[in-house]
Amino acid sequence: MFYNINATEGVNEVLKHAANIAQKYNNNEIATEHLLYGIICVKDCLASKLLVEYGVKKEALVQIFKANKAPENYFSNTSDLTPRSKQVFVVAQQVASGLNHNFVGVEHILFAILLSTDCVAVEILQSVFKVNVMDLRNKLLQSLRNNKFENDSDFELSENNKSNAIKSELPEHLLDMGEDLTLKAKQGSTIFFTGCAS
Repeated sequence: MFYNINATEGVNEVLKHAANIAQKYNNNEIATEHLLYGIICVKDCLASKLLVEYGVKKEALVQIFKANKAPENYFSNTSDLTPRSKQVFVVAQQVASGLNHNFVGVEHILFAILLSTDCVAVEILQSVFKVNVMDLRNKLLQSLRNNKFENDSDFELSENNKSNAIKSELPEHLLDMGEDLTLKAKQGSTIFFTGCAS
């Protein structure tokens, strides 16, 4: 559990690696670039495999941290999340909830980072690794929608969510614009409508 989020062990591992790299290079706060490093350190998860597939290298990230190392007198040996990183976790929880997942996994964290187009992690992906962020985001979203994760033991869905894993029949471009209310009704979700009186 992290910030009232039902996080997987993989997310805890991301935070551990992110805190370690932040402290190693004298950063008091865990920023999005540290979370990115933490993600790529987690073995056997879809998020890290996708990053590697798109050419992201752990060693290159370390070189960036090394080049931007803060002075030692700046470091206080405590690590907290930056406001932007905290927002990543809030968005990740919203994404997971929107997909009827009862947990926040590493893939949700990466997806939330990719939505923060003006964060340092995304700048690094685009400028250093020449990643097509929208393409990566779409590929990751497709996997999240299909409940495809690399490590099934880390991403067990509840029986309730398994039964709710009915796929929408709407075209992808319509789903990108909003929700499939018919699908929500089939899943037994409460739908609120607003309109004018006749």
